Amino acid sequence: MYIETAVKAKASIHAALQPAKFSCETTLPILMRCFTTYNKLGDDKMRKLNLALATVLGVSLPLGETVRRWGTDFFLPMFLDDYLMGGMLLFGAWCTYKNTKELSFLLVAWAFTCGMLYLSFFGNLDRYLNQSQSAGISSAFWVSLILLAFVSAILGLALTLWENRRLNGKIG
Repeated sequence: MYIETAVKAKASIHAALQPAKFSCETTLPILMRCFTTYNKLGDDKMRKLNLALATVLGVSLPLGETVRRWGTDFFLPMFLDDYLMGGMLLFGAWCTYKNTKELSFLLVAWAFTCGMLYLSFFGNLDRYLNQSQSAGISSAFWVSLILLAFVSAILGLALTLWENRRLNGKIG
């Protein structure tokens, strides 16, 4: 079994490293094949990990933004985006928890969160590298937290895409 898994993993990695046209049609199946080859957790644990990640990030984003902006002047729309991301993640996790085949809300929440955190991370990184002070807490610490949230959102999006493809019978 381990030898067969190792051969499949080697073939997946070899296929991923071959020069090819990179598009959604070619890249996503390769990534999904690699992802499922290394899936040691099992379907139920992957789903639980995804829901836990959405719940933790859904609570942490608004809470972190509140702590960061407490007692400072802020532009309201830049404050509310974290509440919107958190609400969407919590709602998506709840919908998926209630109906394990309903992933659309969670997928939209992860995609929105990835987009928002992309902008937030690179905007704050640029500000940090140019030595300007961030509102509320230390810039280096804040950029590190945003990077952690961004990577978590990418992982959540990948887990949701993987689960969606698995439920539709395209992989696994």
